[in-house]
Amino acid sequence: MRISEAQVGDAVRASVRKLVAEDRMERARMREELIGELRSRMVRCKNINEDVMRKYYGIKANMCRPIRIDEKITLDRVINKHGDNGYVSISANRSENDDETNAARTRSLLSDIKKSGYAYLPTYGGYRAPDGSEVGDYEPSFLVFNYDKSGEELDFDRLRQLAIDWCGKYNQDCVMVKAPQEAPIYLDRDGMKVNSSESDKVFKNDPNQEYFTSLKDKPEVDSEINGKLMGKYKTYCHRNNIPVTREGFEEWKEDHLTDIDSIGRRFTNDIQFECYINPIPQNLNEMRMRGNEIYPWSF
Repeated sequence: MRISEAQVGDAVRASVRKLVAEDRMERARMREELIGELRSRMVRCKNINEDVMRKYYGIKANMCRPIRIDEKITLDRVINKHGDNGYVSISANRSENDDETNAARTRSLLSDIKKSGYAYLPTYGGYRAPDGSEVGDYEPSFLVFNYDKSGEELDFDRLRQLAIDWCGKYNQDCVMVKAPQEAPIYLDRDGMKVNSSESDKVFKNDPNQEYFTSLKDKPEVDSEINGKLMGKYKTYCHRNNIPVTREGFEEWKEDHLTDIDSIGRRFTNDIQFECYINPIPQNLNEMRMRGNEIYPWSF
C-alpha cells in the first residue's frame, strides 16, 4: 500500500510529540527527585544566625536553615544553564564588620538585585569546625545571571555595570564578572581588571575562585589577618553562645595572632567551608517575596 506524504508527515509529527512528552516526563521526574533530595536535607533552625530567611528576607514562616548542596552537581547545573549568557558574583560582607552591619548590607544588596530584574541565586558559605561539627553561621553572596525570571536574555553590559556599581557601593575589593563566551575576570569599583594575585578578596562561594599567592603591604596584611581570624572568632562565639561583635573580635584577636601563619602568602584555614542555598519556599507568598530568585530544580 502506498503511503502519502500527508501520512508520512502525520507519523513524523506523532513521533516528535511522543519524544517531547517523554522528555517532559523525564524532566519532571528529575525535578521531583531533586526536590525530594533537597527536602530531605532541610533542618529547622537552631538559632537566629541560621534563620537566613528572616535575617535577609523578613520571611518568618520558613524556619529552615540553608540547605547544603553538592557544588559539583547543583551549582554546575545552574551555571551551565545560565552561564553562556554571562553572570556576576557579588557579596556585601566585609570581614572587619560585625554581624549586624554585614546583615544590613546584605539586605540592601538583595533589594538592589531584586529591583534590577536579573535572576539571582543566593549561596552561603557555611563554616564547619575541625571536629566536623557545624557552626550555625552562613556568609551570603549572590550569583546574578543575565536573564530575567522568565528566562529572557537581558543586557549583559548593564549587568556588568551594575556589578561595578555594587562593588563600589558595598566597598568590595572586586567583583567577579563572567561575560558570554569569556573566562571569568575580577573588576574593581572603577571597572578596572584586577589580577587575582593583587587582590585579597576571596569569594568563598564562587566555584571559579582560585586561592592565590601574593606579597602584600601592611594594610593588605592587616586585612588578611582579620579575614583569617574572623572565622575562628565566629566559631569561638557560637560554641560559647557569645554575640559576635567588632569590639569582641578586636579583644579576642590580640590573644590569637599566633594562630596565623604564612601571612601574605597562600594559606589553608583549619575551618572547612561548604556551600549552601536557601531552603525550599513553603508557599506562594514566600516565592513572591523572594522575587526573581531562581531554584536549582527549575531548569
